Amino acid sequence: MAAIVRSTETSVLHGSGSARRDAAEPGDLLLAFHSADGGGTSEMSMPGWDSVATIPGGPWAGTRIWRRTATASEPTEYSVTQRSTADGTVVIVAIRGGKATGIVVVPDGSGTTAPAASPPSASGLEFRYAAGLTQFGAYLSWSVPSGYTERADVQADVWTSAVLASKALTSNRPVDAVELTPSTGLYVSHAVTVIVASSGEGGSGGPPPTPPVFPAFTPARGSALYRYTVHDLLTGAYKDDIYPRDVYFDKRIGEPGVFNATLPIPNRQVAEQVAHVIPRTPQDLSTGPGAVVIHVWRDGALWGVYWLTAARPARSRGQKPAISLRGSTLDAYLHQVALHEDLNLEDDQIVNARDLITHMQTAPIVPSANIGLSLQGGSSGTVRPLAAKADDFYGKVLADYARVSGGFETMVNAVVTEAGIERRWVWGAPTLGWGGEHIFQEAENGGDILDWSEEFDVLRGGGIRVKVRGGTPPATDVTQDSGPVTTDWTASAPHVAAGWARMDRLLDHPAASTDMNTLEAYAARWMATSAGGSWVRSFTVALGAHPTIHPNLLGDRARMVMTNEWHPRMNGAASYDVSERLIGLGITPEARGRKEEAQLILESSAGGV
Repeated sequence: MAAIVRSTETSVLHGSGSARRDAAEPGDLLLAFHSADGGGTSEMSMPGWDSVATIPGGPWAGTRIWRRTATASEPTEYSVTQRSTADGTVVIVAIRGGKATGIVVVPDGSGTTAPAASPPSASGLEFRYAAGLTQFGAYLSWSVPSGYTERADVQADVWTSAVLASKALTSNRPVDAVELTPSTGLYVSHAVTVIVASSGEGGSGGPPPTPPVFPAFTPARGSALYRYTVHDLLTGAYKDDIYPRDVYFDKRIGEPGVFNATLPIPNRQVAEQVAHVIPRTPQDLSTGPGAVVIHVWRDGALWGVYWLTAARPARSRGQKPAISLRGSTLDAYLHQVALHEDLNLEDDQIVNARDLITHMQTAPIVPSANIGLSLQGGSSGTVRPLAAKADDFYGKVLADYARVSGGFETMVNAVVTEAGIERRWVWGAPTLGWGGEHIFQEAENGGDILDWSEEFDVLRGGGIRVKVRGGTPPATDVTQDSGPVTTDWTASAPHVAAGWARMDRLLDHPAASTDMNTLEAYAARWMATSAGGSWVRSFTVALGAHPTIHPNLLGDRARMVMTNEWHPRMNGAASYDVSERLIGLGITPEARGRKEEAQLILESSAGGV
């Protein structure tokens, strides 16, 4: 689990007293930064806390740093001791996912420059703290460098003043010295850099942290609307920004979506930045395909998280090098992890699906496979068994289990919450839907439908009769010739009644099930979605500045209203007014000479007529 700041609270004291903390959960690491202007550090204490560092102040007391781990009955105030005439400040930080051991402390005896330091790992938090005595009792304020989050700016009465800033670690490279700037001069001061490593992979499936604060959108090559940030797959820790061109990404219900882009390398400076994300050699395992995800931000809103699965650096003749990137939505990760034991679940189908994913994300059972999926609760009311074998892959088991008549649909949505970025597994039975309808139009004077097509193809359809062949059960007698379990032929009654010629389809069940009920449910779903010939509708639409549609809203309906030469106006209204369920969305961001476009993938694209 990556370390993030859960809360910060400041207190001021004259003589001994108490210091408050803000929100904390059991297991959180608590750090206290205590500075005072009189006496010595030996007179400063916080009972019940362990000492992390002592930084003497010379003509003033100085600073002590303390730590403890929050318990289930953690108090909200703590006793603080200092000289009776001293003014002091205390800043208490609660850190989720912080490692209590191996904390790095590098002090600077004077000044307000927090020194350089070497992180113990590539994931964690760096804290920069400075404290000192004001000149002639002046009140002052502090400023922190760009990229850092100010956590505290506090002054006790008229003497002791302190500032605390933090930043997420992006690598295990040494961090530079950082200047913390007071608004007026200080009589005496000192600064310190503190680095807390992440505690490692968590088993709770909690959300990865949000990246450092950034503006609503940041201009990039060819686009002022999109931003692309790179994060660690398991922890969500922010690594860097990238500036790709020729970007395309999509998302689909029930199957992984794709991300394609190109990273240009025009010079060595850009190459060094990109090397933080794409390694130059296969020996560098700290980043790159398999280890990172790309967050796609549209106008400050999160529009997708894509697991980077491939990178291809290359140079064409007469051109600069460029790196082709390929990625998939997090649904694809489940298809890469195999069970190491048989699993038999007998509950509601949604409860079984949740238990399957929980099994994958439980560290003692499946190490290093917890990608932080939070799981939507509830049940479907349909109880049916789920049987998975060792060496089956979690994603394939889940997809095959869902694809039956009366089954369910799933996808992974990335959402920004107060706690950070949550990777949320959602479901709908029998289908996903959020109750919305998004209208797109074409008329004689224009509209937001840029192009469209409709295709009828009986050879791509599901026929009008189907038989499903499953696996072969083990023979009870070695002399017995056992064949696969097979359903009877199922016919589409509407097509038969309409006089269609016979067209048969023999299908192999994707999981080779030997359960007849499962095979018949698969046949029923096939006939409901694919009977006859395929009728594929394709629409490309322009997205406005504030579209109602979003990749997380797949399952909503898209209403297409058109008036054109093929679909003329009739009785004063559009003759083409069709509402279909949206099962996929492909986005081509704006670029030089091209506007932003969205391809709508409608349910008819997967079905028949």
